[in-house]
Amino acid sequence: SRRAGSRATVCEAQGCTDVGHVGPSSHKAKKQKRAPDHVDDESDEIVLAEIDHITKAKTKGRARLYLVEWTDGAAPQWVREEDLEGTQALEDWRELETPQPEIFDSPDEIDRKCEQLADWMRQSKRCCWLVGAGISSSLLPTFRGKNGLWTTDRYKDKPSKRADKRAAAAMSAPASTFADCSQLSAPYTHRALAQMERLGHVYWLASQNYDNLLLKAGFPEAKLSELHGNICREVCDRCGHVYERDFEVIDDSADDHTTGRYCDQEANGRTCGGKLKDNIVHFGEGLPWKAITMANAKFVGADLGIALGTSLHVEPAASLPFKAKRRRRQGASATPTRSVIINLQATPCDDEADLIIHARAEDVLKRLCGLLGAATQE
Repeated sequence: SRRAGSRATVCEAQGCTDVGHVGPSSHKAKKQKRAPDHVDDESDEIVLAEIDHITKAKTKGRARLYLVEWTDGAAPQWVREEDLEGTQALEDWRELETPQPEIFDSPDEIDRKCEQLADWMRQSKRCCWLVGAGISSSLLPTFRGKNGLWTTDRYKDKPSKRADKRAAAAMSAPASTFADCSQLSAPYTHRALAQMERLGHVYWLASQNYDNLLLKAGFPEAKLSELHGNICREVCDRCGHVYERDFEVIDDSADDHTTGRYCDQEANGRTCGGKLKDNIVHFGEGLPWKAITMANAKFVGADLGIALGTSLHVEPAASLPFKAKRRRRQGASATPTRSVIINLQATPCDDEADLIIHARAEDVLKRLCGLLGAATQE
């Protein structure tokens, strides 16, 4: 889950691309029902198909071609650059070729900005946070950062997301690069957020991570939207019982979320026996209804929206910190609202922010905890 929602519908007759905003992972381009190498044969049948991601690029004559993986599981195919124009997959690939540089504010500037943010947090009654992989970067690799999996090419040439569950979930690392999340202790960033919540500075938190570290840190589940699921949780497909595990539940050999375990809940003298499934959001799947609905409702009413450690490339999550401000601009709300971005790289939403802090999440949270009296053991 990393891509902004845009649909590129190819008009065969006119050779044009009509792009409109829809949900995530709906990127379309010409899919050719023929051998991938025969890209110049215009007589073959053309159909529309969903793009999963681009894995390679090459030049053939004057044409620039990209090897596309499809979400329907079809074999990868080479597609012309012009047929991919307007899709987020091509934008992501181009960004990979020219990655965003990291920006570091000076220590004095970080201090000044943190003092401003702390003041806004004291005034805020409904401070909502969106957090991304940047808050876990001390333990797990990010995706788009300077040494991220996407940036350092470790994402390229990997199996399809359908075959690699952890990569499919939240578009993070291939499974072989991951530490076992169930064995990790919550880092300072997560514990600081939990402490600030206890002091009333977190009204709601939406997380793009599925590593279970916020709950380990003591953050209350009642104020948390895990937009991409939780790797230590499985749910019965029959009775709906939720199992909280101390291990990662995903089964890399399954393609239907099943974990290979069965529900042992008793009812009316019988064991349920339903199949247990992980709740990880795989690429091309919608976000969990309750999690995104609660996040939307809370962020729309926020008076302060903070994006922490996220590149803000993934919709619908990327819009959350700015929902209240946009609603106010449309005249639907008179509540003063502010938006803040804390990230080491520029984001597509920078123009909407009232304050941007270019610093590591941990450095900012340490300053904020000191200013707000939310002392947290490092």
